[in-house]
Amino acid sequence: MSLIQTNQQKAGTKEPPKEKKAEHKRKAEQKKKPWRKILYIQQDYPDNHTDKSFLEFMVLNATARRRSFGELSLAATSITQELSIVVLFIVIFFHSYKNTLPLVHFVVINSILIVLGYLMFLYFEEDLEITFDLIFNHLKTFFIIFASVLGLSSVLRTLTKAISNDTIWALTTFLFCLHLFFQDYGYLNGFKDRFFAPFSLNAAIFGSVILASRLNSDFYVFVFLAFSFQVFALSPLLRHSIKKFSNEFQVLLTALMFALTFGLIVTINTLFAILFFFFVAFINFGSPLSLMAAQKWKLFIQGPWDCAVVETVHK
Repeated sequence: MSLIQTNQQKAGTKEPPKEKKAEHKRKAEQKKKPWRKILYIQQDYPDNHTDKSFLEFMVLNATARRRSFGELSLAATSITQELSIVVLFIVIFFHSYKNTLPLVHFVVINSILIVLGYLMFLYFEEDLEITFDLIFNHLKTFFIIFASVLGLSSVLRTLTKAISNDTIWALTTFLFCLHLFFQDYGYLNGFKDRFFAPFSLNAAIFGSVILASRLNSDFYVFVFLAFSFQVFALSPLLRHSIKKFSNEFQVLLTALMFALTFGLIVTINTLFAILFFFFVAFINFGSPLSLMAAQKWKLFIQGPWDCAVVETVHK
């Protein structure tokens, strides 16, 4: 009887096979040499081994840049300028369509804008070498474009004669929204030296042509399209030069454009003017504050798993 009890006790204290395997594995790992981050020596570890020290070299937000409110608000001025231009253009069309803007006044405004804008461009563009040939080539380009528009004005005036006004207004709204969405704001903010927004420019010009087809005279169509060419094709060049020249001038230009647009909207619809005011306030103040609040959730992880970056040393 005692012999049976002794055998049962021995059987009860016997370790299961799984525990033995785990113990052997732990002993084998203890006998291994520590893992080293080298490739020229065969180690007792698999190729995909991940050591405990792997995450010790992880760096969070090492190159993440925290944007200030002033920097973000200044960058948003280009959006305010573009929005003001589109709304101002629509207001000018409204007065032209209702015959509340005399043609003579419109011609004078156009002439002043193009002369003043060109002189400002020559002043603010610091990298431009002003020569007689340069000015002559610019004037020749202006003449060719305006002469072409003048020759086509009679055709453009009757381009959408068979289309209803509701369709024209809806299509124009859609085109100007595309223009705002695809504009090259990097160029307007001075981050780029080359303006490239063909889709945005084509959408704006197409919308301008459609609106011009609703005017009542060929010469009015010409003046209106010349105005659209100035604000959509030429003004980005001037605004880019002003932004590179001085941030103070950029803010001043934005304030003037907003004030002019807001004042003209009030003459048409007060409610729309209020909506425009709050929308611009959100762009210049609400959006930067929202982005600053969201920066705390930004997580940029770097570590030894990243590709090596070779830096060129100039001697």
